[in-house]
Amino acid sequence: MTNRTKYIIRVAAILIQVVTVLCFVLVLSSGCEQRLGQDEMPTPGQEAFNVELSAARSLLYDKPQKALAICDDVISKADKQNIKLAAGKAKWYKAFIYDDVEPDISKAYFFYNDALKDILETNDAALKMKIYTNLGILYRTYGQYESALDSYESALEYEGQLSIKQRSDLYFNYAVALKETGDSTFFYQAEKAFTKSLDLAESIEDKPNMARVNNQIGLMYRTVQNYDMSRIAYNNTIRAYASDPKMIDFVGKAYHGIGVTYMEEDKNSQAISAFEKALSNKKDSKSIFVTKYDLGTVQMRAGLAEQAIMTWKEALNEKHNMHDRQHIQIYSDLTDILAKSDRLSEAVGYARVYQMGVQSLLADNEKYKAEGDKILFEEVVQEYAEFNSPVPFYKQLWFILLLVAGFGVILFTTVNVYVRTTLTKGVSDAVTKIQTEFHQLKVD
Repeated sequence: MTNRTKYIIRVAAILIQVVTVLCFVLVLSSGCEQRLGQDEMPTPGQEAFNVELSAARSLLYDKPQKALAICDDVISKADKQNIKLAAGKAKWYKAFIYDDVEPDISKAYFFYNDALKDILETNDAALKMKIYTNLGILYRTYGQYESALDSYESALEYEGQLSIKQRSDLYFNYAVALKETGDSTFFYQAEKAFTKSLDLAESIEDKPNMARVNNQIGLMYRTVQNYDMSRIAYNNTIRAYASDPKMIDFVGKAYHGIGVTYMEEDKNSQAISAFEKALSNKKDSKSIFVTKYDLGTVQMRAGLAEQAIMTWKEALNEKHNMHDRQHIQIYSDLTDILAKSDRLSEAVGYARVYQMGVQSLLADNEKYKAEGDKILFEEVVQEYAEFNSPVPFYKQLWFILLLVAGFGVILFTTVNVYVRTTLTKGVSDAVTKIQTEFHQLKVD
């Protein structure tokens, strides 16, 4: 092996080592930046976004598209300035819109989780709690109780930094999730959480939360068919707030709850009386619809068919959801009772509406891949996980470009050295040959 060849090999080896070291340093620095980002405190400048965030908040219900546009603008600017609190709040508002105003489950889930990633890097314990709570409600709504409980338990880690009102609300939502699992092993935990929420609400005289908790306790006992305890809880609300006009809807819901306990016990006259009292204490149209529907059902059981038809028709004048299977059932019930009464033309009209409602439900099922009346969440979660999964460093563009550039330099240098060496050797051989031939001529 000539000295020239050895030189080429040494140069190539040195270049390869340099490129390898550079790649290693860049990978380490990338990892360090990610870890620092997770522990990083929010930078000053949040105040500059407060006006825009307040504007977005005021538009959430009335002009959601305009609110979304403002949030997008805040997110873009806040991300560039690394202001986590502003970006997180804007994403939280977007999640709320997609969760509560213009429902889109995938987007709601995406923005709640994205907001949480930003807010976890701040000191805003109250906002962390709110996002975890909203996520918990979203999970709970679609039957993902284990994930819901995990979200509430994560929120409870910030309990010491929350106000009494916030803690009461948190324990209330946690208890509802425990109750709705339907798992009897969680009954004691739910009862304990409701009691905690009630104690906190009473300490600050939070009447709405006190009534809400009592009504939920009544519902909890009703689900385990302890009807006496259920009615005691509902009556606690009625006794405390029957004379308070601001609490009328809570009183109405308590009477409705009592009516359902009697209905489940087949005590029709008591159920009818309770539902009628509920209607006299309700103002919310959606809530009135539910009570009138149940009242009509009990009237049918009691043999009061004409009264049931009248009550159900009145119910249809109230707000109800044609995408809710329980709500559209009233059209089917009216179809049956009218058909049995030989009022066929009326029956056909309600049957057509019921059919349209069923078709709408089928469309929803296809859209969300529903199973029964619960929208499966696995696909939404999987999509989010795939979207946010980190790209391996060896697949990242900067790494590929660096490798290409490094090997390009090595190849260029190697070829250049080789060409020069070959040309030099060629010239040297030619000169040597000429000198040899000239020397032979001289000798001859």
